[in-house]
Amino acid sequence: MEVSKIKDLVRTLKAGFSKGDSDGYGKFIYFVNDRIMSYNGEISVVAQIENVNAEFALPFVEFEKFINRVKGKEITITVDTEVTIKCGRAKAHFKIDSEAIKKIKELTYSPGDMKPLPSNFIEGLQLVGHSFGMTKDIPYTQFVSIKNNIMFSTNNWTVSRYEFTENVDDMIIPKKIVPFLIKEKFDSYVIVKGLAYFRTVNKVFFVVRLSDEEMPDIEEYFEMEGQVFEFPNDMIDVVTTAEVAVDALNLVEKIINIKVKDGLLTCESKSDDLTIDVECECESDVDFDIDTGSRFLADILGLTNKVYVDTNKLLFKTDNFKHIVVLFDDN
Repeated sequence: MEVSKIKDLVRTLKAGFSKGDSDGYGKFIYFVNDRIMSYNGEISVVAQIENVNAEFALPFVEFEKFINRVKGKEITITVDTEVTIKCGRAKAHFKIDSEAIKKIKELTYSPGDMKPLPSNFIEGLQLVGHSFGMTKDIPYTQFVSIKNNIMFSTNNWTVSRYEFTENVDDMIIPKKIVPFLIKEKFDSYVIVKGLAYFRTVNKVFFVVRLSDEEMPDIEEYFEMEGQVFEFPNDMIDVVTTAEVAVDALNLVEKIINIKVKDGLLTCESKSDDLTIDVECECESDVDFDIDTGSRFLADILGLTNKVYVDTNKLLFKTDNFKHIVVLFDDN
Protein backbone atom coordinates (compact mmCIF):
# COMPACT_ATOMS: atom_id res chain seq x y z
CA MET A 1 0.00 0.00 0.00
CA GLU A 2 1.46 3.37 -1.02
CA VAL A 3 2.47 5.61 1.88
CA SER A 4 1.66 8.80 -0.04
CA LYS A 5 -1.91 7.59 -0.68
CA ILE A 6 -2.41 6.67 2.99
CA LYS A 7 -1.07 10.07 4.09
CA ASP A 8 -3.54 11.84 1.78
CA LEU A 9 -6.40 9.68 3.03
CA VAL A 10 -5.55 10.33 6.68
CA ARG A 11 -5.68 14.09 6.05
CA THR A 12 -9.14 13.64 4.52
CA LEU A 13 -10.31 11.20 7.21
CA LYS A 14 -9.52 13.76 9.89
CA ALA A 15 -12.98 15.26 9.30
CA GLY A 16 -14.39 12.25 11.16
CA PHE A 17 -11.89 12.44 14.02
CA SER A 18 -12.92 13.75 17.42
CA LYS A 19 -11.50 13.28 20.89
CA GLY A 20 -14.71 14.29 22.60
CA ASP A 21 -17.66 12.49 21.00
CA SER A 22 -19.76 10.81 23.67
CA ASP A 23 -19.63 7.30 22.17
CA GLY A 24 -15.87 7.30 21.65
CA TYR A 25 -16.06 6.46 17.94
CA GLY A 26 -14.07 9.51 16.88
CA LYS A 27 -10.80 8.52 18.54
CA PHE A 28 -10.08 5.76 16.03
CA ILE A 29 -9.28 5.12 12.40
CA TYR A 30 -10.96 1.96 11.14
CA PHE A 31 -9.82 -0.67 8.65
CA VAL A 32 -12.69 -2.87 7.45
CA ASN A 33 -11.26 -5.18 4.79
CA ASP A 34 -11.13 -2.95 1.67
CA ARG A 35 -12.29 0.23 3.42
CA ILE A 36 -10.60 2.76 5.65
CA MET A 37 -12.84 5.11 7.60
CA SER A 38 -13.38 7.54 10.46
CA TYR A 39 -16.59 8.38 12.31
CA ASN A 40 -17.44 10.78 15.15
CA GLY A 41 -21.19 10.36 15.47
CA GLU A 42 -22.05 13.16 13.02
CA ILE A 43 -19.87 12.59 9.96
CA SER A 44 -18.16 9.52 8.59
CA VAL A 45 -15.42 9.54 5.96
CA VAL A 46 -14.97 6.32 3.96
CA ALA A 47 -12.49 5.37 1.24
CA GLN A 48 -11.58 2.24 -0.69
CA ILE A 49 -8.12 0.78 -0.12
CA GLU A 50 -6.20 -2.35 -0.97
CA ASN A 51 -7.91 -5.19 0.91
CA VAL A 52 -6.18 -5.90 4.23
CA ASN A 53 -8.39 -8.98 4.82
CA ALA A 54 -9.01 -7.94 8.40
CA GLU A 55 -11.12 -5.64 10.56
CA PHE A 56 -9.50 -3.51 13.24
CA ALA A 57 -9.43 -0.06 14.85
CA LEU A 58 -6.29 1.96 15.56
CA PRO A 59 -5.90 5.12 17.68
CA PHE A 60 -6.15 7.96 15.16
CA VAL A 61 -3.54 10.31 16.64
CA GLU A 62 -0.81 7.70 17.02
CA PHE A 63 -1.45 6.19 13.60
CA GLU A 64 -1.36 9.64 11.97
CA LYS A 65 1.93 10.53 13.66
CA PHE A 66 3.56 7.25 12.61
CA ILE A 67 2.41 7.49 8.99
CA ASN A 68 3.53 11.11 8.65
CA ARG A 69 7.03 10.37 9.97
CA VAL A 70 7.97 7.21 8.07
CA LYS A 71 10.24 7.63 5.04
CA GLY A 72 9.43 4.54 2.96
CA LYS A 73 7.23 4.36 -0.12
CA GLU A 74 5.16 1.30 0.82
CA ILE A 75 3.58 0.02 4.01
CA THR A 76 2.57 -3.53 4.84
CA ILE A 77 -0.06 -4.47 7.39
CA THR A 78 -0.24 -7.82 9.16
CA VAL A 79 -2.79 -8.82 11.77
CA ASP A 80 -2.32 -11.53 14.37
CA THR A 81 -2.55 -10.95 18.11
CA GLU A 82 -1.66 -7.35 17.28
CA VAL A 83 -1.62 -5.11 14.23
CA THR A 84 1.86 -4.61 12.80
CA ILE A 85 2.49 -1.83 10.31
CA LYS A 86 5.87 -1.82 8.60
CA CYS A 87 7.36 0.90 6.43
CA GLY A 88 11.04 0.80 5.51
CA ARG A 89 12.99 0.10 8.68
CA ALA A 90 10.18 1.27 10.98
CA LYS A 91 7.55 -0.95 12.57
CA ALA A 92 4.55 -0.03 14.69
CA HIS A 93 2.81 -2.62 16.86
CA PHE A 94 -0.76 -1.70 17.81
CA LYS A 95 -2.93 -3.54 20.29
CA ILE A 96 -6.26 -4.70 18.87
CA ASP A 97 -9.30 -2.87 20.28
CA SER A 98 -12.11 -5.40 19.78
CA GLU A 99 -14.84 -3.17 21.22
CA ALA A 100 -14.06 -0.24 18.92
CA ILE A 101 -14.27 -2.28 15.72
CA LYS A 102 -17.40 -4.02 16.99
CA LYS A 103 -19.13 -0.63 17.31
CA ILE A 104 -18.21 0.53 13.83
CA LYS A 105 -19.33 -2.74 12.20
CA GLU A 106 -22.84 -2.05 13.49
CA LEU A 107 -23.04 0.98 11.18
CA THR A 108 -24.54 0.41 7.77
CA TYR A 109 -22.81 1.71 4.64
CA SER A 110 -25.02 1.51 1.55
CA PRO A 111 -24.95 4.61 -0.66
CA GLY A 112 -26.76 3.12 -3.65
CA ASP A 113 -26.87 4.92 -7.00
CA MET A 114 -25.27 8.37 -6.93
CA LYS A 115 -26.68 11.57 -8.44
CA PRO A 116 -24.67 14.44 -9.98
CA LEU A 117 -24.06 17.24 -7.49
CA PRO A 118 -24.40 20.81 -8.81
CA SER A 119 -20.96 22.08 -9.78
CA ASN A 120 -21.45 25.21 -7.63
CA PHE A 121 -22.65 23.32 -4.53
CA ILE A 122 -19.53 24.11 -2.50
CA GLU A 123 -19.59 27.77 -3.57
CA GLY A 124 -23.15 27.93 -2.27
CA LEU A 125 -22.19 26.32 1.04
CA GLN A 126 -19.29 28.71 1.51
CA LEU A 127 -21.44 31.78 0.85
CA VAL A 128 -24.49 30.86 2.95
CA GLY A 129 -22.15 29.84 5.76
CA HIS A 130 -21.73 33.54 6.53
CA SER A 131 -25.19 33.64 8.13
CA PHE A 132 -24.85 30.91 10.75
CA GLY A 133 -25.67 31.81 14.34
CA MET A 134 -22.76 32.19 16.75
CA THR A 135 -24.66 30.57 19.63
CA LYS A 136 -27.18 27.73 19.90
CA ASP A 137 -29.93 29.83 21.50
CA ILE A 138 -32.05 29.62 18.33
CA PRO A 139 -31.69 26.06 16.97
CA TYR A 140 -32.37 26.75 13.27
CA THR A 141 -29.43 29.19 13.11
CA GLN A 142 -27.12 26.15 13.41
CA PHE A 143 -28.14 24.64 10.06
CA VAL A 144 -28.09 25.22 6.32
CA SER A 145 -31.29 24.27 4.53
CA ILE A 146 -31.79 23.17 0.94
CA LYS A 147 -35.38 23.14 -0.29
CA ASN A 148 -36.73 23.48 -3.83
CA ASN A 149 -33.18 24.11 -5.09
CA ILE A 150 -32.75 27.04 -2.67
CA MET A 151 -29.94 26.85 -0.10
CA PHE A 152 -30.05 29.25 2.85
CA SER A 153 -29.02 29.99 6.41
CA THR A 154 -29.95 32.77 8.81
CA ASN A 155 -29.03 34.12 12.23
CA ASN A 156 -31.95 36.61 12.30
CA TRP A 157 -29.50 39.45 11.66
CA THR A 158 -28.32 38.28 8.27
CA VAL A 159 -29.91 35.91 5.75
CA SER A 160 -27.97 34.20 2.96
CA ARG A 161 -29.75 32.58 0.00
CA TYR A 162 -28.19 30.65 -2.90
CA GLU A 163 -30.22 29.33 -5.84
CA PHE A 164 -29.17 26.33 -7.92
CA THR A 165 -30.09 25.98 -11.59
CA GLU A 166 -29.53 22.21 -11.33
CA ASN A 167 -31.76 19.98 -9.23
CA VAL A 168 -30.62 19.02 -5.74
CA ASP A 169 -32.61 17.08 -3.14
CA ASP A 170 -33.97 18.77 -0.03
CA MET A 171 -31.73 18.41 3.02
CA ILE A 172 -30.74 20.18 6.24
CA ILE A 173 -27.01 20.07 7.05
CA PRO A 174 -25.59 20.88 10.52
CA LYS A 175 -23.37 23.95 10.71
CA LYS A 176 -20.45 22.07 12.25
CA ILE A 177 -20.18 19.82 9.17
CA VAL A 178 -19.88 22.66 6.63
CA PRO A 179 -16.19 23.58 7.27
CA PHE A 180 -15.19 20.01 6.36
CA LEU A 181 -17.31 19.89 3.21
CA ILE A 182 -16.09 23.19 1.74
CA LYS A 183 -12.50 21.90 1.75
CA GLU A 184 -13.34 19.12 -0.72
CA LYS A 185 -14.33 18.72 -4.37
CA PHE A 186 -17.48 16.61 -4.72
CA ASP A 187 -19.04 15.31 -7.92
CA SER A 188 -22.06 13.31 -6.71
CA TYR A 189 -24.34 12.54 -3.79
CA VAL A 190 -27.34 10.51 -2.67
CA ILE A 191 -29.64 10.62 0.36
CA VAL A 192 -30.54 7.32 2.03
CA LYS A 193 -32.53 7.03 5.27
CA GLY A 194 -31.56 10.44 6.65
CA LEU A 195 -27.91 10.18 5.59
CA ALA A 196 -26.35 12.22 2.78
CA TYR A 197 -23.49 10.49 0.97
CA PHE A 198 -21.22 13.03 -0.75
CA ARG A 199 -18.54 11.55 -3.03
CA THR A 200 -15.36 13.44 -3.85
CA VAL A 201 -13.65 13.40 -7.23
CA ASN A 202 -11.14 11.02 -5.60
CA LYS A 203 -13.96 8.58 -4.67
CA VAL A 204 -13.92 9.32 -0.95
CA PHE A 205 -17.34 9.36 0.73
CA PHE A 206 -18.41 11.91 3.33
CA VAL A 207 -21.49 10.52 5.07
CA VAL A 208 -23.47 13.20 6.92
CA ARG A 209 -26.37 12.71 9.30
CA LEU A 210 -29.05 15.16 8.19
CA SER A 211 -31.36 17.08 10.51
CA ASP A 212 -35.14 17.44 10.62
CA GLU A 213 -34.93 20.92 12.21
CA GLU A 214 -37.86 23.19 11.34
CA MET A 215 -36.49 26.06 9.27
CA PRO A 216 -38.12 29.52 8.83
CA ASP A 217 -39.51 31.00 5.63
CA ILE A 218 -36.97 33.56 4.43
CA GLU A 219 -38.32 34.66 1.04
CA GLU A 220 -40.17 37.74 2.35
CA TYR A 221 -36.88 39.30 3.49
CA PHE A 222 -35.67 39.65 -0.09
CA GLU A 223 -38.63 41.69 -1.30
CA MET A 224 -36.80 45.01 -1.60
CA GLU A 225 -35.05 47.21 -4.14
CA GLY A 226 -33.34 50.14 -2.42
CA GLN A 227 -30.76 52.56 -3.74
CA VAL A 228 -27.50 51.26 -5.16
CA PHE A 229 -24.19 51.94 -3.44
CA GLU A 230 -20.91 50.93 -5.05
CA PHE A 231 -17.95 50.10 -2.85
CA PRO A 232 -14.59 51.54 -3.96
CA ASN A 233 -12.57 49.32 -6.30
CA ASP A 234 -9.90 48.89 -3.63
CA MET A 235 -12.39 47.98 -0.88
CA ILE A 236 -10.73 44.61 -0.23
CA ASP A 237 -7.46 46.45 0.55
CA VAL A 238 -9.39 48.79 2.85
CA VAL A 239 -10.87 45.82 4.72
CA THR A 240 -7.53 44.00 4.94
CA THR A 241 -5.92 47.07 6.54
CA ALA A 242 -8.81 47.82 8.88
CA GLU A 243 -9.13 44.28 10.25
CA VAL A 244 -5.62 44.31 11.78
CA ALA A 245 -7.08 45.22 15.19
CA VAL A 246 -8.98 41.90 15.32
CA ASP A 247 -6.32 39.74 13.60
CA ALA A 248 -5.00 38.35 16.86
CA LEU A 249 -8.43 37.52 18.28
CA ASN A 250 -9.42 33.87 18.16
CA LEU A 251 -12.66 34.40 16.23
CA VAL A 252 -14.48 32.36 13.60
CA GLU A 253 -15.28 35.62 11.84
CA LYS A 254 -13.50 38.97 12.23
CA ILE A 255 -16.19 41.61 12.73
CA ILE A 256 -15.56 45.08 11.35
CA ASN A 257 -17.72 48.19 11.13
CA ILE A 258 -18.48 50.00 7.88
CA LYS A 259 -20.06 53.43 7.98
CA VAL A 260 -21.03 55.53 4.97
CA LYS A 261 -22.07 59.12 5.72
CA ASP A 262 -21.95 62.33 3.71
CA GLY A 263 -19.74 60.84 0.99
CA LEU A 264 -17.18 59.34 3.38
CA LEU A 265 -16.68 55.62 3.94
CA THR A 266 -15.04 54.55 7.21
CA CYS A 267 -13.98 50.96 7.87
CA GLU A 268 -13.07 50.22 11.49
CA SER A 269 -12.08 47.35 13.76
CA LYS A 270 -11.52 47.32 17.51
CA SER A 271 -9.88 45.23 20.18
CA ASP A 272 -9.23 46.00 23.84
CA ASP A 273 -5.88 47.59 23.01
CA LEU A 274 -6.25 48.88 19.48
CA THR A 275 -8.64 50.68 17.12
CA ILE A 276 -7.92 51.00 13.42
CA ASP A 277 -10.01 52.95 10.95
CA VAL A 278 -9.50 53.53 7.25
CA GLU A 279 -11.32 56.38 5.51
CA CYS A 280 -11.94 56.99 1.82
CA GLU A 281 -14.18 59.28 -0.15
CA CYS A 282 -17.08 57.75 -2.05
CA GLU A 283 -20.00 58.79 -4.21
CA SER A 284 -23.19 58.05 -2.32
CA ASP A 285 -26.74 59.29 -2.00
CA VAL A 286 -27.37 57.02 0.98
CA ASP A 287 -25.94 56.62 4.47
CA PHE A 288 -25.65 53.34 6.38
CA ASP A 289 -23.79 51.74 9.27
CA ILE A 290 -23.20 47.96 9.54
CA ASP A 291 -21.13 45.46 11.47
CA THR A 292 -20.13 42.57 9.23
CA GLY A 293 -17.52 39.86 8.83
CA SER A 294 -14.35 40.65 6.91
CA ARG A 295 -14.30 37.13 5.45
CA PHE A 296 -17.79 37.63 4.05
CA LEU A 297 -16.77 40.96 2.51
CA ALA A 298 -13.78 39.36 0.84
CA ASP A 299 -16.03 36.65 -0.64
CA ILE A 300 -18.83 38.96 -1.81
CA LEU A 301 -16.54 41.70 -3.16
CA GLY A 302 -14.99 39.05 -5.36
CA LEU A 303 -18.44 38.71 -6.98
CA THR A 304 -19.89 42.23 -6.85
CA ASN A 305 -19.08 45.66 -5.39
CA LYS A 306 -22.72 46.78 -5.36
CA VAL A 307 -25.12 46.78 -2.43
CA TYR A 308 -28.78 47.85 -2.35
CA VAL A 309 -29.65 50.06 0.63
CA ASP A 310 -33.19 50.25 2.05
CA THR A 311 -34.38 52.00 5.21
CA ASN A 312 -33.75 48.99 7.44
CA LYS A 313 -31.60 46.54 5.50
CA LEU A 314 -28.87 46.04 2.92
CA LEU A 315 -29.00 43.55 0.06
CA PHE A 316 -25.98 42.09 -1.71
CA LYS A 317 -26.93 40.09 -4.78
CA THR A 318 -25.49 38.30 -7.79
CA ASP A 319 -27.21 36.07 -10.35
CA ASN A 320 -27.72 33.23 -7.86
CA PHE A 321 -26.75 34.60 -4.44
CA LYS A 322 -28.49 37.09 -2.15
CA HIS A 323 -27.43 38.25 1.30
CA ILE A 324 -29.51 40.48 3.57
CA VAL A 325 -28.08 42.49 6.48
CA VAL A 326 -30.53 44.06 8.92
CA LEU A 327 -29.73 47.66 9.84
CA PHE A 328 -30.24 48.68 13.46
CA ASP A 329 -31.23 52.17 14.56
CA ASP A 330 -28.60 53.51 16.95
CA ASN A 331 -31.24 55.70 18.49
